[in-house]
Amino acid sequence: MADVYVLLGIVGNVTAMVMFLSPTLKIRRKDTHFSLFLVSRPTFWRIINSRDTGSFSPVPYACTLLNCLLWFFYGLPAVTSNNTLIVTINAAGIILECIYLIVFFTFAPATHRGYLSMLLVGVAGFFAAAIAVTLTAFQQEQRAKFVGAVCVVVGTLMYASPLSVMKLVIATRSVEYMPFSLSLCSLINALLWTSYGVLKHDKFLIVS
Repeated sequence: MADVYVLLGIVGNVTAMVMFLSPTLKIRRKDTHFSLFLVSRPTFWRIINSRDTGSFSPVPYACTLLNCLLWFFYGLPAVTSNNTLIVTINAAGIILECIYLIVFFTFAPATHRGYLSMLLVGVAGFFAAAIAVTLTAFQQEQRAKFVGAVCVVVGTLMYASPLSVMKLVIATRSVEYMPFSLSLCSLINALLWTSYGVLKHDKFLIVS
C-alpha cells in the first residue's frame, strides 16, 4: 500500500507541475486528437509579447503561491514527517508562481501595480503570521492540525480563484481568460492528490 501512495504522489507531482506550467501551455484541437504542447502565444507569452496584462487576473496566481507556501511549510519536519513529495512539488510551484507574478507586475499598468503590490504583501504577511503562530503557539504534535486546517482553507480559495473572472467569461461568452488547460490540469491534479491523501490517511490532503 505504501508503494501505491508513493507512486500516486510521484504522478501527482508530475500533474501538479503541468498545472503550474499550464499558463505557458495550450490544448489545441488537431484533426480528431488532442495534443498538449508548448505554443508561441499562450497566456504568459501573450502578456510578454504585447507588454500588457490585458484582462488577465493575477488573483489565481497569488492564491496558488500562498497555497504552495503553506503546503511547503506543512511538509517540513517542523510540522509533519515523511512528506518529501509535498515539499518538492510545492517548492517548484513557489518558484514558478513567483515568476508569473513578476511578469504580471512588470507589464501591468501603473494603476494596477498598487493592487498587485497589496495582494503580494497580503500573501507574505499571511504566510509569515502562519509560521509565527505555528512555531510559538503550538507544540510539535499540534502543528500539523493547525497548518493542515489553514492549508485546507487556502487550498479551497486557490481552486475557487479562477471564478474571479467568471463574470468576464459569461459577459464575453469566451473562455479566453479562463484557460481550459488550467482547469483540466487542476481537476486531474486534485483527483490524484485526493487519492494520495486517502491512501496516506491524511485528512487535510483529502479535504483540500
